[in-house]
Amino acid sequence: MLLAGQLTDGKARISLDAPVHIEVKGWRARQLQGRAADGRSVTLTIEPAPAGDRLLNAAILIDRSGSMSELCAGNAGLSKHAAALLGLSEAADDLREGDRLHLWEFNDQVHDLGQCTADSGARTSAS
Repeated sequence: MLLAGQLTDGKARISLDAPVHIEVKGWRARQLQGRAADGRSVTLTIEPAPAGDRLLNAAILIDRSGSMSELCAGNAGLSKHAAALLGLSEAADDLREGDRLHLWEFNDQVHDLGQCTADSGARTSAS
C-alpha cells in the first residue's frame, strides 16, 4: 500500500526524504532484491517479527514543539506531529491485552498525558 503513488509492474518510485510506510498483505518469508537511490544493491529480508511473551510497559515521549507543526519532507502532506501520531496509531494496532503505555509530550515543558492499556483502550488521566 502506498500513501501517495502507485505500483507499476510491481514497482514504485518513492521519495527518500519522507516517512516510508510499507504494508505487505499475503506475503511469504523471503529476501527481496532492489536498488538504492545511489545505485547500491539492497537486500530486504521479510520475515515475521518475533513475538515476545512478556507484556509491554512503556513510556512514550512525544515532541510537541513548534517545529513539529512543519510539514514532513516529501509529498506526504502531513505535519511532523501528525506523522508521529500516525506511526503511534499504527503501532497501537499491535498491542496485546495487558500492555500498558504512559504518554508524555514536551515543548518547553513536559506534560503527563496519562496512561492507557491495550485491553480496554481505557485511558487514565494524568495525576
